[in-house]
Amino acid sequence: MKKGIVPGNVAASKIWQTVAIKKLGITFMPQGAAKLSATDLDLLNRWIATGAVDSGACNLTTCDSGSYTYSGAIAPLMQKYCTGCHNSASASGGSLLDYNSVKTAALSGRMMGDIMHSAGYNPMPLGGIIFSECQVAQVRKWVAAGAPNN
Repeated sequence: MKKGIVPGNVAASKIWQTVAIKKLGITFMPQGAAKLSATDLDLLNRWIATGAVDSGACNLTTCDSGSYTYSGAIAPLMQKYCTGCHNSASASGGSLLDYNSVKTAALSGRMMGDIMHSAGYNPMPLGGIIFSECQVAQVRKWVAAGAPNN
């Protein structure tokens, strides 16, 4: 496993690439067994992203879908998953560094299509990371509320 996981870097982890990446609609791993559930993939993704620490227990932060303020939920998601690439107006897809740029992307419909990996959109974040159902719910509720600066 040490050769297949890059702690903190999901996209560079071969383990993630083999279980989550699809080529021509085919998932490669685990061979001869049912593919991992969305919940299992989310857990593996978050474990690698948080350093792949063998603590004997899963200490990943929990997500509260009832919390969907910009400052408490949306801005931290953008910081964690998006601003590494979307850090200037000239970045592909534009900046997501500040409230106004995030609101523009959200209200255009582009953000939801991208994070849900919907057909016709750019699957974001890059590298096979998929937001958890809870994170998608947080963004969806924030957008439905008019993307307030709260």
